[in-house]
Amino acid sequence: MKAVSHGEAAEAQFAANVALVRQARNLTQTELGALVGMGRSAIQAVEGGGRRIRLGEAVALGFALGVPLAGLVGEQPITIQLTTPGMVTHDR
Repeated sequence: MKAVSHGEAAEAQFAANVALVRQARNLTQTELGALVGMGRSAIQAVEGGGRRIRLGEAVALGFALGVPLAGLVGEQPITIQLTTPGMVTHDR
């Protein structure tokens, strides 16, 4: 079995959290992509872990989703609470 590096684990957690938060916000991949200047297929690849992204793209995704970058890469799952339409808060 191949050992997973900390970087690979963070990338996998980031991909899973982007999908989780996007779905909690009721955004399509196309809608999220439009918010950050990426296409639907790029968002799909990010969420599937098949596309590495630049730091600026990661920050933009966090901003568009209303989640700090640390919340998207953290090992502890983030809890999503929809407070008002279009607003997301999270607890660690």
